[in-house]
Amino acid sequence: MKTNILISIHPQHVAKILSGEKRSEFRKKAPPETVKKMVIYATAPIMKVVAVAEINRKLSAKPESIWRKTRHASGITKQYFNAYFEERDIAHALEIGEVTQLDSPLALSDISLELFPPQSYAFMDDSLVNKL
Repeated sequence: MKTNILISIHPQHVAKILSGEKRSEFRKKAPPETVKKMVIYATAPIMKVVAVAEINRKLSAKPESIWRKTRHASGITKQYFNAYFEERDIAHALEIGEVTQLDSPLALSDISLELFPPQSYAFMDDSLVNKL
């Protein structure tokens, strides 16, 4: 069963996740229900894995409904949200639970030669996540 994903997030959003301001991560493509953890890869200019977060629950609905349920913990503006989900019938939100920041951010090549920055998400084995 696949329970972990590697997810690429822009550094400004990563900072808000780490501070606790952003407790929902929005996606156009939902990971499977079995996923319980996300390994957070900060995109350029950082380009490293910086944290691991529990996923408390996943929400999927019309964008307006997702915004109403998550806006106070979104870490983004309504305008940004609307632009991201423009022309989409369904929006997905991952409710972020406990976040563990890595003491030293890691390049993907330090974790596994098979990992690459995912466009949406990529599955990660438990053995790799446990090493973080």
